[in-house]
Amino acid sequence: MTITSATDSDFVVRTFPQAIANKCWIGAYKDTQGPDYKNPLSGWQGVTGEPWAYTHWNSSEPNGGVGAPHSNYIQFSLDGHWNDERNTPPHTINAARWYVVEFEP
Repeated sequence: MTITSATDSDFVVRTFPQAIANKCWIGAYKDTQGPDYKNPLSGWQGVTGEPWAYTHWNSSEPNGGVGAPHSNYIQFSLDGHWNDERNTPPHTINAARWYVVEFEP
């Protein structure tokens, strides 16, 4: 799921509280090869290809994993804001285990 508005974000937070509690990953990644890449602030893309215009970062985010070379994924924080995080060892505790997926039949 690519969250493109406050309405999208509010819908997920209200409808799927377990997504927030489990710090689910949302459909975004950082294109480290993209022309606008700059860690940690820019280069973010939605997996659906929709324009990247809306963000809902925690006040101290994105922070690049506090000195990590790359934090290339976004997960919900417990309050519904976003946190940039990495999905690589040795940080396997943060490895993606839950996803928020948008589906239309």
